[in-house]
Amino acid sequence: MPSKTFMNLNDDKRNRITTVLLSVFSQDSLNEAKVSTIVKQAGISRGAFYKYFSDLNDAYQYIFRIAMQNIHRPFKFDRTLNTETIMTAIQEFVNQQRDGKYHDFIKLYYQKNQYLLPTQYEPDVSKLSPEQWSSSVLIHQTIKDCLLYPAAENKYLDLLKKSLNKLFKEDN
Repeated sequence: MPSKTFMNLNDDKRNRITTVLLSVFSQDSLNEAKVSTIVKQAGISRGAFYKYFSDLNDAYQYIFRIAMQNIHRPFKFDRTLNTETIMTAIQEFVNQQRDGKYHDFIKLYYQKNQYLLPTQYEPDVSKLSPEQWSSSVLIHQTIKDCLLYPAAENKYLDLLKKSLNKLFKEDN
């Protein structure tokens, strides 16, 4: 979590640092990224970096939270929808992410960073039916696979559609 000092920076400076963090962590894994690169590109001192963030993991988690909030903001998923409507929403979501500013960041997260970070939260699945939980897991894995292997996107989406149809016993 960034410090209050960071959150109280003027918008231009905070946005500049945030942009640099996204850029660096979209090119370099968490193990490869360097504070020296961030401070040079952001035009801040090394001391300022450590005043804003406790370490590189903290900076990464900050930009990760921003990315997740922005990625999920336009995606409205209603668990009562039918498979066809869900598939349309998933396709639109994958298209937006493939062409979005977080694509390289998320791809590198899946390729190298996801297991380097502590789990942020434990989702509350107590209110989900087995079908809802299963579909959620399948949807997230399909999105991940589509972003990592775009040449096979149609195959993944077709498998998801068939799986959801069977899961919800729909005809299609």
